[in-house]
Order: sequence, then structure tokens, then C-alpha cells
Amino acid sequence: MRPTGGHREREALASVRRGVFRGGEGRPLVLLHCAMATWHVWERVLPTLVASRDVLAPTLPGHLGGPPLGRGPLTVADLADSVERELDAVGFECPDIVGNSLGGFVAFELARRGRARRIVAIGSMGMQTDDQARRITRRIARAHRVARALEPALLPVLALPGARRHLLRDGVVRGDLVPAGLARHLLHAGTRCDAPSLIAAMRTADGAMPRLESASEIANPTLLLRGEHDAAATGDQMVRFLTQLPNARLITLRGASHCPQLDMPDRVATEILDFTREVPPCGPSVQTGSSA
Repeated sequence: MRPTGGHREREALASVRRGVFRGGEGRPLVLLHCAMATWHVWERVLPTLVASRDVLAPTLPGHLGGPPLGRGPLTVADLADSVERELDAVGFECPDIVGNSLGGFVAFELARRGRARRIVAIGSMGMQTDDQARRITRRIARAHRVARALEPALLPVLALPGARRHLLRDGVVRGDLVPAGLARHLLHAGTRCDAPSLIAAMRTADGAMPRLESASEIANPTLLLRGEHDAAATGDQMVRFLTQLPNARLITLRGASHCPQLDMPDRVATEILDFTREVPPCGPSVQTGSSA
């Protein structure tokens, strides 16, 4: 499948495979979205990325257009299993993986399994404290509840740039720059995701949020991108990533928040392409001395 010129055409094309985007030519690149979104959250960076890479952007289980949930409680491992099935379906053995927030956590799990080369983790979860975890899950529950209650009234209002800037402020600084059609889709996706299952997947038996375990074993070259206004993936979490991941570096994006691919798509696409230009060995055996 190849991307086409407009939002509606790309959406119709991607819907052929249950909300999975595939487009471009070149080395494989996988994009994993944040909680409550879909692959469409990457729309603003796709034109640049597909110009030189073969891009796969699946929608995660429990989200609008994603695969159905299994019978048991959802876990981060389940999300990684679903992405692995998508990788196998298109023959991506060991792609570069970009993950935003929850998608970043899934990207690290795939790296642990030997299914990733380089990782770009954008506002990634995995190093939050218990207090931070509780705030994050409360925010998800509140956003889901408000979106479901107010969707009919909010959808028309999103035609106004000022309304988009206000309503998208939790994840985007310049929401007024997000196209109205994309903003409406993201709001609708937030109402249709299985928020209770997602929150359950983000909690351990004692009510805390699972953390990235054995991070020191993930030696894949890793780029951490964090928007300076990101209230979910805070600076102290980035310090813990840098301390525990043996081959990681951090770039702070001024004027961006939790979803900088929406705030500054050109900058984010450039960072992704620059960082993944080199081709290190694949899997967990990659050496810590690899260039990052």
C-alpha cells in the first residue's frame, strides 16, 4: 500500500487492514502510537518518513480500528504480541521502531525480544514512579470520560483553531496547527478505545504501573525525545532511562509536549530519520559501543 495525497484517501487505504497504515519504500520503520489514539497520530510525519522508508503503523489492541482484545486482562506483553504479529505479516524481522508514550514501552518490549534495531522513544512510559503512574491513569480515565460525554458538542467546535489548541493541550502545545479532520479523529478515537482495559494493562497487582524491567539488558541504540512541556513523561523519568539504558541519549524538544509529532512534525521526522540512518546489528546482543 502507498500513501496518497489526502487524509481521506490515506484513511480509506489504510482501513483495508484493520486500521494499519503501510506506505513508502526503503528499510523498515515501525510507528507505535500513544494510549487512546490510533496510527493517525503519525499523519503529520508520514509524508517525510515514507519518502525514504517502508513505514508500518499499526493500531494497538483496545483502540479504534485495532485488533480485538483477548479474553484475559490486557498487558503490555499482549500489545507487543499484537505488534509482532503485524511484523510477521509484512516480513519485518528487525525494524527500527518509534514509540510514543505507551507505544514507547511496547517498543522496548519488542527490543527485549530481539525484534528491534534502533529505538526512538517519544515521551515513553516505563520509568514512572507510583505517584506519577496514578496521575497518568487518572488522566486517561478522565479524558475518556469527558470525550465520551462531550463528543457531539466538541466535534463541530474543533473546526476552530483556538478550540483545537485548548482541547488538545494535554498532548499538544500548538493544537491550532493540527488539521481539524485529524483533531476530530483523535477525539473520536479517544471515545472508542477500551480505556478500562488500557488502565488495567498499566497497573500491576499492587495498583502501581509496570516499569521497564532489566533495562540494562536493552543495548539497542536509543533516542529519547521529550517535549519540554510533557507532564506525563517528566524529566526525572528521562534521567532514569539514561541511567539504566546503556546506549541511550536524550533530546529535549522546546515548545513541544507529549505528542511532539503533532507539534513539530518536520523536526520529529528529521530526528527519526537521522538517528535511524545507521544500521546496527539487530536484537538484544547489539554492542553498547554502537554509535547512537
